[in-house]
Amino acid sequence: MVFVRFLRAFGEFLRTLGELEKETGKSIDEITKEFTNPETFKMPTDALPKELLGEFFRLFISIATIRIKKIDEMTPGEKIEVGNS
Repeated sequence: MVFVRFLRAFGEFLRTLGELEKETGKSIDEITKEFTNPETFKMPTDALPKELLGEFFRLFISIATIRIKKIDEMTPGEKIEVGNS
């Protein structure tokens, strides 16, 4: 049963990744590099609601975690933790 869930989730991941790349015209590598560029964070944070800003940084840390450590090098527990964050 877990394998079936994995296949469905992987299919959803690929579909979403393709849609993101198509919409932005950029590869996933280009998109993730933008997230690690300090220029990305020169936005006026005072104008954003605290909930939105908190969610943005939570997602950023999750993406950075995956980018820093390759998925195939992560332990099963690390993958579950990042997936749940």
